Amino acid sequence: MTIVFWWNPLVWFYKKSLRTVHEYLADDAVLQTTKKKQYGQLLIRQSHSGMQVALANNFIQSQLKNRIMMMMKSKSQSQQLWKYLLFLPVLGLLFMTFSCENATAQSEEKTVLNTDDIYKVVEEMPRFAGTDVSNLTHEEDKRTASNKLMLQYIYKNVTYPANAREEGIEGMTVIRFTVDKSGKLRDFETVRSVHKELDAEAIRVAKSMPDWIPGKQRGKVVNVQFNLLIKFKLADDEAELPSQQVIKGDKRHTDVDEMPYFPGCDEPTLTKKRSCSDKKMLEHIFTNIKYPKEAQKEDAEGMVVVKFIVEKDGQLTNPKILRSVHPKCDEEVLRLVNEMPNWIPAVKDGKKVAVEFKLPVKFKLSGKKTEETTSKILDNQSKELDIREFKAFPNPASDALTLQFSTEEETVKVKIIDANGQCFSTINVMNLDRTNKEWKSEKIDISEIARGLLLIQMSNKKGTKQVTKKVMVQ
Repeated sequence: MTIVFWWNPLVWFYKKSLRTVHEYLADDAVLQTTKKKQYGQLLIRQSHSGMQVALANNFIQSQLKNRIMMMMKSKSQSQQLWKYLLFLPVLGLLFMTFSCENATAQSEEKTVLNTDDIYKVVEEMPRFAGTDVSNLTHEEDKRTASNKLMLQYIYKNVTYPANAREEGIEGMTVIRFTVDKSGKLRDFETVRSVHKELDAEAIRVAKSMPDWIPGKQRGKVVNVQFNLLIKFKLADDEAELPSQQVIKGDKRHTDVDEMPYFPGCDEPTLTKKRSCSDKKMLEHIFTNIKYPKEAQKEDAEGMVVVKFIVEKDGQLTNPKILRSVHPKCDEEVLRLVNEMPNWIPAVKDGKKVAVEFKLPVKFKLSGKKTEETTSKILDNQSKELDIREFKAFPNPASDALTLQFSTEEETVKVKIIDANGQCFSTINVMNLDRTNKEWKSEKIDISEIARGLLLIQMSNKKGTKQVTKKVMVQ
């Protein structure tokens, strides 16, 4: 067989296994008249006979060890063979169980495609209509563009009920409806109620929506159940969502294929790119904004909303204040916009377009600990503490922060001051290693700290020298 089927490795394995079995049978026959120990020693002596130093190795693996191990084993009693037969019913039962599950799964799959049932999750969820997603390849980007247009529709058409406003009622209303095969919305109901008038307003807005793009399962349109969250909030300083309008002559469109974004992001998808852009812009604002002292003295705080145009070449032009808090705050926001770098322009139908953009900037005081306090911390450093190789990571930070630095001082007092000017934590670093002169903190929990610019103030034991570093908290 090895001559004819020399190309088949299974034949060579079969030959090797057959030879091993024959050796086992021969050993068993010899052991009928010879003791195991004497026969084993004989086999070992034979294996070491002849020349002990070889000039080559042909990689032949001896079966001597396996033969000796087989000789030392005891034969199984014939009664034990019945134990293996007990597994046959178990195997049969498992085979029938999995066969029934496969048949049930196939039956359910056919039912999904052939009935008018209402599904909660499908391969392609229904989307708000009116968005051109032909140039978008990622399903996440399509859903994001659709949700953005739906939110714009809701904010444009929703009206805060007068009674709920007077009673100061606010919260999140969750409604449920079905998007049928034709894209029409039906079967409206309230899942989470805040106030009967708020619930009624949420359902009214949902019913006024145009037909949606229906959901699909395995390429076929199906009925899908959808939950919609609408937030009602009365706070005066509630920020408006950044919005944009495409400017084309005297005509403005409320949708673009790719929104303008702050530079410095090279993410693969539009969603991730947008998230990165927002973080970069917030970091730029928190790093460069200054709370006007005149506004602080007059306890002026609130949300300033500025409008500007992102031109085709990315320049920011025509900044105007839509919502004012204080003249000095307005001036600070306009200064901030004018000093921003050029943005990446918006794209519509493959062409760069000018976009009108609205940006909210919040000024917030916290009792007597204001930005003026923060400014004094930075300005009143007559003698600077010698801090070298300072590191704060990650930067920007979110939930935890680690500090590291080196200095000649034996004792250093570290204060962490939040964006409101309040001292969040104080750490006394004592008995610094005089050899490496380096200190590294454990992870500091900053999950409860105010978001914004974080100040790390370090001073010597007497407080005569100090230095302050900045860290961004998002």
